[in-house]
Amino acid sequence: MSLSSYVPIVFFDGCCPFCNFVVRMIYRLDRRGAIRFAPIESELGRAVIDRHPELKAIDSAFILDRDERGNERISAKSDMLALVANYLARPEKLWLLPFKLIPLRVGGGIYDLVARNRNRLFGRYDSCPLPPPGLRERFLTTNL
Repeated sequence: MSLSSYVPIVFFDGCCPFCNFVVRMIYRLDRRGAIRFAPIESELGRAVIDRHPELKAIDSAFILDRDERGNERISAKSDMLALVANYLARPEKLWLLPFKLIPLRVGGGIYDLVARNRNRLFGRYDSCPLPPPGLRERFLTTNL
């Protein structure tokens, strides 16, 4: 994928019902179709983690985008949700405004609390569910 055609990608735990809910929410908010999605468990997810070993500690979600020079940039936890807001149009981005306003340490703490308990609270799929039509076209699974 060339830099000119590059789009941000939200990677998420494909077997987590809560993570799938968040992906569907972002999909509905992203009217312009600026964001793509991929399970962390996919070939693409594994390739990104190989390039960024610090991501091995993140099993819930992160976003990969590019800085102004084209270098890969990773954001996780509440910082990920704040970055997603940058790609949304108004008024949809207002739903994620709290993640831009609260301090990173506080937002990260809340994110960690939810991420740590998501499987206990929401269960776990045996395998990644097939996304519904529309969202399915925004999924990437193979290497860039």
